[in-house]
Amino acid sequence: GAGGARVASGAGDLSPMVVVFRLQGLDGEATEPIIETLAPLAPSADPETEFAMTALMSRTEGLKLLLDRIRDMAGFHARLELEPLALSLLSSCCKIAVNRKAALSLHAVDILLFRLCSLIPDEAQAATSEAMLAIVATLVTHAQQASSPLEADLASAAGDGWAPAAAGEENAAEAARLTKLLDCVGLPSVRSRPVLLQTLAQVLPFLTRGRKALLDLLVKRFLVLLAFAVPGTPTPRDGDEERATPAFPSAEREGDVQVREEADESEAYIECFVCVVQRLGADEDSQR
Repeated sequence: GAGGARVASGAGDLSPMVVVFRLQGLDGEATEPIIETLAPLAPSADPETEFAMTALMSRTEGLKLLLDRIRDMAGFHARLELEPLALSLLSSCCKIAVNRKAALSLHAVDILLFRLCSLIPDEAQAATSEAMLAIVATLVTHAQQASSPLEADLASAAGDGWAPAAAGEENAAEAARLTKLLDCVGLPSVRSRPVLLQTLAQVLPFLTRGRKALLDLLVKRFLVLLAFAVPGTPTPRDGDEERATPAFPSAEREGDVQVREEADESEAYIECFVCVVQRLGADEDSQR
């Protein structure tokens, strides 16, 4: 048999769409070809073309409002449903350069990392953390590939932690954020998702870019760990605080589960350290 449906083929132009169907085994054997698999989809179009419509978000206050909602997401009762949708929209916006630059100027990295510090420890939010960190990595890559330093794009951002601090001054907020992210490296929610660990290692060097105090903090944190793994590794001086840095399991530890947990945690920190060193070596700005 055949049926008809009407679809719009253009503005104000309605033409019939004929749908032909056949039930196999009725009215004789079916002779029409049977499609069991679909041909692979064509390669995606250029993101700048495919997501061009999202440029409206940066031309209006849409992008700012979206980032404000993500910043305040912890106070929403429906955050478990709203946050993935907000991140999906932000991810689409960050597919094009104009929105990435606008997001950087709106301190998107700062906002997302602040939220991440609360999300990462929650294993139930691992997928959301991964999506959020992927957006951060996209923005970080854009900033690193830009012809001008990030600080030049954020000259009006003083006070939010992304403008370069005056010589000899240490930004306590930046140091606290970096410390929280380093604390997350050994968490089960991170160790169970290698992509999350690798992306976190990609972001960490960016946070120290052009900031010697933060770079020293990053290096010293890993040196404390490596001192347990590699004999002769220099340990931080200057009266560094004895943080709860994961150590390699010792014979004095009781319980195989605890020993295995410490070993997994130490392995995650070493893997992160290797990735960070590779990123630092590839980033000329971090070597200055």
